[in-house]
Amino acid sequence: MKIDINPLEQYVKRAERRINAHMVVTAQDLAHAHKRRMADYVNEGVFIDSDFAAAAKIEGMTPQELATLILAKPDTMMAAENRRRSFIVRIRQATTPKEIEAILAESGAPPHYDDVQVMGSPDHIGHRRIIPGSLL
Repeated sequence: MKIDINPLEQYVKRAERRINAHMVVTAQDLAHAHKRRMADYVNEGVFIDSDFAAAAKIEGMTPQELATLILAKPDTMMAAENRRRSFIVRIRQATTPKEIEAILAESGAPPHYDDVQVMGSPDHIGHRRIIPGSLL
């Protein structure tokens, strides 16, 4: 039985993992996306959620005023997702490790924690090194 291994496939998977870990969605991002969706509902006259009304009260605004303010701002969640996806697609289209490394450098994604190891000797306690061949 012959096993055919393409090292580039693993390189791509590790690069994707690195991008995804770096550009992870936070709870705050999800809260902003939910607030934006609620602002759409208020703006369209569908309904006013009680939590959205409470948020407006905290800001000293009516729900309609808060909805207008929120919808006037750019949709940063969608922009962040588009940026993340653009890196993933480019990584999948890359044909060499050098191309992948250039994309990772452009993304600013630090090494993934699974690719970083704490050195075990007493002289190196707490110092980190990148495991050879671990995508930068």
